[in-house]
Amino acid sequence: MAIRYEKDYLMRLMQNFFLALDRIVNARKNEEHEVVLSELEVTFMAFFQQNLAFFEAMTPDEIVAFFSNAPYPSEKVEMVAMLLFEAGVVAPEPEVQRRRLTTVNTLIGHLSDIRKSVSLDHMAKQQYIQKRLGELG
Repeated sequence: MAIRYEKDYLMRLMQNFFLALDRIVNARKNEEHEVVLSELEVTFMAFFQQNLAFFEAMTPDEIVAFFSNAPYPSEKVEMVAMLLFEAGVVAPEPEVQRRRLTTVNTLIGHLSDIRKSVSLDHMAKQQYIQKRLGELG
């Protein structure tokens, strides 16, 4: 019975996260960058009880370590990577954009290593990141 509750919890967590992420992506596509940043802050606080600046101040290894004893650590690292990706795309300053996207790229590499698999979404994000980092110089 405990496994069923655990699966239900994980499904609800992911469903709520993807609803929040959908709002963020739609705001980004509509070029509502202030809305994106506001939604990011709300989402970080709702799911991790920490704000964007907290995760931004951490290295990728520190982010992984932060979740190492939490339930579903790789899923939470992936959630942070998704949010940091959106934050990186809309960052107005090139240095902030570079730092956020570099962190995401490293986190995606970490997830691929521990899962021993490749995600098409992750590959697309890494291609975007490499292109964008090249443009930023």
